[in-house]
Amino acid sequence: MSTNTEIDTSKTGFIHTLDRAWFQADPRALGLFRIAFGLLCMHDVLRRMPWITTFYSNSGTLSNHYGLYAPIFRPNVSLLSGFSSPAEVTCFFVFTLVCLFMFTIGYRTRLFHLLSWLCVLSIHSRNTMLANGGDVVMNIWWLWTLWLPLGVRFSIDSLRQSLASTTDARPTDLRHGTVRIGSSKPLWQVVGS
Repeated sequence: MSTNTEIDTSKTGFIHTLDRAWFQADPRALGLFRIAFGLLCMHDVLRRMPWITTFYSNSGTLSNHYGLYAPIFRPNVSLLSGFSSPAEVTCFFVFTLVCLFMFTIGYRTRLFHLLSWLCVLSIHSRNTMLANGGDVVMNIWWLWTLWLPLGVRFSIDSLRQSLASTTDARPTDLRHGTVRIGSSKPLWQVVGS
């Protein structure tokens, strides 16, 4: 016969196993996902750059005015609606690539995650005639990963946090003898000769 404490322990173990299996993610996998997803989005933006004049500026097939006041599918919300010339749109694409690069390397991951998502969503929403299923999946991934800790591993954020939390010896500690590795006499003999 089992006691109540054994039952509670087995339930707690089951809940812990269930929690680990379904509600936790390995930070290394999230970091690798961030890098792969950032590279994928950079590739998406780069493959659209040759078509800036044709599909994303007022010189092309869909002007800003027509896209805003007579949308093809749904009301169009895009930051690109404020840019009309090919040079302005190119600047927006370059800004998007910079945001994506910062997201990929994990610098201020949350901030650049949000900025990258808004920029990529704006590019996808600018001309809905070009939309495909991959764009929808990419935008859903941006939204769903917004609450995940993507910058915990393999990122500049994690490196900065690690360096801030270490208490390594400073040169002043070495001078006052706080940290003593060994005698400095043999070193002076090698350097002095």
